[in-house]
Amino acid sequence: MLTTLGKSIVGLSSFSLLPSCSISSSFTGIWLQPGLVDLITINNTWFSLKGTCLYGQQDVKYKYIYYNEQTRCKRCILFIPRHSNALQYRESMYL
Repeated sequence: MLTTLGKSIVGLSSFSLLPSCSISSSFTGIWLQPGLVDLITINNTWFSLKGTCLYGQQDVKYKYIYYNEQTRCKRCILFIPRHSNALQYRESMYL
């Protein structure tokens, strides 16, 4: 299950950007999110409905910036692992 904790604005000034995303294999796969009909897909470069992963933050293990080509907006997303089959995430407003 994938649960949204809410939205919070995250400043980008503290980012140490990696040259590419390196998303944990424990996050990749197909997930069910309550309230959505379609399944959520997460892989090394893509998070459905959120877009393409641009950067990962080095000092915070599970924080990434995603770019949605349809809306032309970026979001900061923090993954919070809860269990092998339960994942939460927080997302910023569009940056």
